[in-house]
Amino acid sequence: LLLIASLSWAALNAAYVIYLSFGPRVLVAGGYSELSAAATISLTSWVTLASGALCGQVADRTGRSDLVLYVCLAVGALSLLAFQATAYATAWSLIFGLIGVAPAGIIMALTGEAVAKERRAFGIGVFLSSYYLIVAPAPAIAGRLFDITHWAFGPILFAAALMLLTGVANVAFRLAQRL
Repeated sequence: LLLIASLSWAALNAAYVIYLSFGPRVLVAGGYSELSAAATISLTSWVTLASGALCGQVADRTGRSDLVLYVCLAVGALSLLAFQATAYATAWSLIFGLIGVAPAGIIMALTGEAVAKERRAFGIGVFLSSYYLIVAPAPAIAGRLFDITHWAFGPILFAAALMLLTGVANVAFRLAQRL
């Protein structure tokens, strides 16, 4: 269960890192200056300061954390796919930060469900080790996609796929939990 939870957390974070790394390139290709591209992408990080706590509150109050997670991931993936329409990049950046990466707390809470309290320190160590093994190569893979295709949007498509993988991993977690 920990490895599946780690996959979900890693896929979400890899998507976010790829967006931060390659989003400016998409905007520059769409006519933005480097400074305005970086500023637009940074909006995502600013709004995530509050969106994670708000999303967690919604999940806790409704008792529907999986549904909240899936809706957020779908909106996040769609905002990434729409990001190629660079005229609306500010809106897409805000949507991605406010909704797309907001379910971080929901995913992190899976670790508490995956391992007994008396083994939690070891479990979190396993969780983080597998997380880093997955997240570390993701930007390099995205960079390789760009190198092969010379298409600035290619890495963003990879990030959108990782958002979907986050949801698939959550479904796998719930199925494995039932066994």
